[in-house]
Amino acid sequence: MKRPEWVKKTGFAAAVLAVLFICGCSKAPKSAADYYSRGAVYATNGEFDKAIADFSKAVELDPKDVRSYYNRGLAYGAKSAYAPAIEDFSRAIAIAPGSGMAYLSRGNMYAKKGAYDLAIADYSREIIITSKPVDAYYYRGRAYAASGSIEAAIEDFTRALENDPRCSGAYADRGLAYYNIGEQEMAMMDVSKALELNPEMAAGYSIRGTIYMGTGRGALAIEAFTMALAMAPKDARVYADRGRAYAGEGKYAPAIEDFSRALELDPKLSGAYSGRAAAYIKNGDFNKALEDCARAIALDPKSAEPYYTRGLARAYNGEHDRAIEDFSSAIAIAPRTASIYYNRSLSYREKGEYSKAAADKKKYRSLAKK
Repeated sequence: MKRPEWVKKTGFAAAVLAVLFICGCSKAPKSAADYYSRGAVYATNGEFDKAIADFSKAVELDPKDVRSYYNRGLAYGAKSAYAPAIEDFSRAIAIAPGSGMAYLSRGNMYAKKGAYDLAIADYSREIIITSKPVDAYYYRGRAYAASGSIEAAIEDFTRALENDPRCSGAYADRGLAYYNIGEQEMAMMDVSKALELNPEMAAGYSIRGTIYMGTGRGALAIEAFTMALAMAPKDARVYADRGRAYAGEGKYAPAIEDFSRALELDPKLSGAYSGRAAAYIKNGDFNKALEDCARAIALDPKSAEPYYTRGLARAYNGEHDRAIEDFSSAIAIAPRTASIYYNRSLSYREKGEYSKAAADKKKYRSLAKK
């Protein structure tokens, strides 16, 4: 299917932004084309509110100005305003149904919202439209991975690499996918290839750190996360990951520093509160741990980790009834996590409920063997 001219001129780069059409205007804009051109310049300079205003004026003057809808969608996406971005990409698609770039960009917005089924559908449409769908395979692979379809993700990353053998992101993400199914050697090979192709790839070092941490090589994980942060010093999640690596090595003071830095950058990063709470427990600061767990639960009540961590803090404080409540909440969310049963068994034993303690200990052993 042939793409319309506006799609060819616009292009796509990264997960949200595209290379925007640029045309300077020396006079005050009068036509839709003038407003579009000035809006594109604003967007390229990162002045997204001004860009949105000009693209809005363009579509007011010309309701079928597909490129203004598309680029306004990109500007909304850059501001993390995913709902209006999706609306604009949908308008662009309605005007020009063969616009694969709009499907790809809308898919990215759906993925940002966690609507992976819708994202996958849009990426699949892009694959049909374009002759060399490297981006579509890559992003569909990421959507599959995020939704737990690891084998499908690996297949898509491989297809992306067949289309572009120098796609470092596909190697890095396929490496993480291999790690998630226990293929550690293949995982490290892919991540190493990604970094060979792109030595400045922060995500590659971050994934390498995750693999090291998951295989018990904490010191190497810390080094890898530190490399990632040298290239992406404002990535909250990497600070949180390095904090976990420090905690795994028994270095709780730097762990707390990293979790705190992560939360400065992203106050809604619930996992950083849970991680810091666990480090506070190791330092004997149970009240701070309880406060952090409460914040984590408020942000993400469907995560087992903060309930489990709060259960530990309450158990250390001798509050075994409340600890059992928290461990039970964690088990309801993650019923195959062995350590939760083990720690609930300890609280049951402290309460003298030996039959319940024995049942939990038995469950712990059966899960730990797998």
